[in-house]
Amino acid sequence: MSINTEKNITKNVEELTCPIRYALDIVGGKWKLPIICMLAVENPIRYSSIKRKLDGITNTMLLVLFIVNNIMKFLQKLNIH
Repeated sequence: MSINTEKNITKNVEELTCPIRYALDIVGGKWKLPIICMLAVENPIRYSSIKRKLDGITNTMLLVLFIVNNIMKFLQKLNIH
């Protein structure tokens, strides 16, 4: 096994075991945290309201975030998480 392969394996193990890194992966990204903050203040919130408040977000990105959210809600109802 080469040194580079060993470094990659070590890096992958560190990424899996670090709770802070895991949490940042969940809320990371340009749009997730601002949307979470909006939902914390005003839930439910309309799609058009989020679009207006987040200057620069594309319809595609916002739609993807909503689809992922709906999938997560569905999995939670099935107790799969």
